[in-house]
Amino acid sequence: MTDLISSFSDNAAVFAFQPNSQKDVIDLYPLDPNSNYQCKSSLVKTIDYEKDDLTLSDIKFLSWIIEISDTKNNSKRSRDDTLNGSNQKSTVFFVNVFNAGKIVVYSGNEIVNIIKNKNDIIGLATTGTSIWILDSEKTIKQFQYNSSKPLKSFHLVDGKDEDIMDFQMLEVNRDGPVHLGVVTEKCVYIIDPFEKIPSTLIKLSVFGCVSLKYLDSKHLIVADLDTIKIIELNDKIDDEPYNVIQVWDFKVEKIKIWGDNIVAFSTDNTIGVFNKNESSIKCVISAQKAEIIDFVVLDDQSIIVAWLNVNEPNFELIKLQDVNNESEIMITNKSLKDIQDSTNVTVTNKSLPEENATKIQEEGDEEDKKYNKTEQREIANKLTELLENYTGKDDDNEILVSTKSDKWNEDLIRHYLIKNTNTGFLGKLYEILSGKITESPWSFDNTMHCKWLKWILILFNIDDYMSKANSMSAANKKKHFNNATLKSKRQLKSSLKNTTATLPLLLSIQGKLEMLISQAELRQEMGDLIVNDKSKDNGNKKANIDEELDNNTEEIAYVNGEENDEDVEKHFVDAE
Repeated sequence: MTDLISSFSDNAAVFAFQPNSQKDVIDLYPLDPNSNYQCKSSLVKTIDYEKDDLTLSDIKFLSWIIEISDTKNNSKRSRDDTLNGSNQKSTVFFVNVFNAGKIVVYSGNEIVNIIKNKNDIIGLATTGTSIWILDSEKTIKQFQYNSSKPLKSFHLVDGKDEDIMDFQMLEVNRDGPVHLGVVTEKCVYIIDPFEKIPSTLIKLSVFGCVSLKYLDSKHLIVADLDTIKIIELNDKIDDEPYNVIQVWDFKVEKIKIWGDNIVAFSTDNTIGVFNKNESSIKCVISAQKAEIIDFVVLDDQSIIVAWLNVNEPNFELIKLQDVNNESEIMITNKSLKDIQDSTNVTVTNKSLPEENATKIQEEGDEEDKKYNKTEQREIANKLTELLENYTGKDDDNEILVSTKSDKWNEDLIRHYLIKNTNTGFLGKLYEILSGKITESPWSFDNTMHCKWLKWILILFNIDDYMSKANSMSAANKKKHFNNATLKSKRQLKSSLKNTTATLPLLLSIQGKLEMLISQAELRQEMGDLIVNDKSKDNGNKKANIDEELDNNTEEIAYVNGEENDEDVEKHFVDAE
């Protein structure tokens, strides 16, 4: 198993998730359709594997059993039961396969059955109330979920001498038969297990198949390492050469059928939706600054997506109408956004000068600028057109202007690069952007171009990508893989290496200069403060002297007929 365990039950009633903070624990989230498939934390049940003398790291496969029973004559219903109608309930069981052939079945967080197989289990599939396993002796067995004795057992014939990569149940249609799919490195075998002597119905030569499903009784969806194909089936067992009626470039982990659409979970934690009648991807679903961890088809009109918000799973209901109307759907943390909008809090760093605080606020406003889907779709289509019609260096400036537009954001850049993985655009984009940065790494300050280059380097190995040129035609090779691309890589690496080597020294010098500037400003401020204090003291002294003179004048006593000069002047004026 992978480090992160996340799995929906087929009826979307329960979601299993392993918290990062706990080693031997899986949380079961009951999802309520009446609350838009959200879950209250108080209802989460925890499976403590250590308490059950089990180790979570020993789990090899996980699956679910849905038992539907009649409630007409049974008034009791547990919290693990989900009503499917007035007289029916669905009970969910969680199937765990461990090393050494052990199968443990949980109802909620309680063990209801343990099945022990003699040999190690290398494949698990479930349908209805049955558990199907493939063991290391290439034996296929069917168990009832609440029984330890097999209902059916037979040996694999086709593929028995090959390494088994996957083992799954294939529903031909909702009410039709169920087949077993056995996937090896180079072939896919589809078996009817319900015949008296199980036999192979179809054999397909597919290298690296990771998932397959029936679209209908005449068409099979096969996902390999890089593509999704719709294959038309005929009546021959050895279905070669098969007719591929549709193909999409997409890196897949698993696929599910959603009416006329195929929903694919990609290796980069996004979801692609493809319509069987359309040659290009219909919609891409992703989570903003978060990771999608699983999805489940609820009905013909909706799917539920689980995404990781910090360390807790959140759930989003996606409607078919939204997928039909939008080419990209971005899941956001609405609750956090609502809190921020309602409180309307602005944080200001008071220690910064006012002009710096204003600059930071403007940068934040620029970062939060939103553009509608139509504008973003137009800028993406414009870039595609420029790359398709690229003729030489004269077109570089237009591509740089297009990629510089603030209508791009990191999520849109990432989706564009993934969507155009096999178009040959990446080599050209890499050459143009790296060349621009290499010209002047110190003075280059375009943030958007840096984001483009960052995601090209993160998502793709340039050396591997360049090697694809060998399989292209001469025209395409000349168009998309200029020989200067590899040279650009070396130049960029050299330029950044030199820049990185001198950066610590420059930062040290910058730090010392900033310290000297701060000291000079502090000395200036202290000098101004001292001058102001002296001026204030001088003013106070003068005021005190004048006040003392006034007081002294009032206290003079005149004797022997002496008078104040002012009084003499006054009397003289009056006499005149």
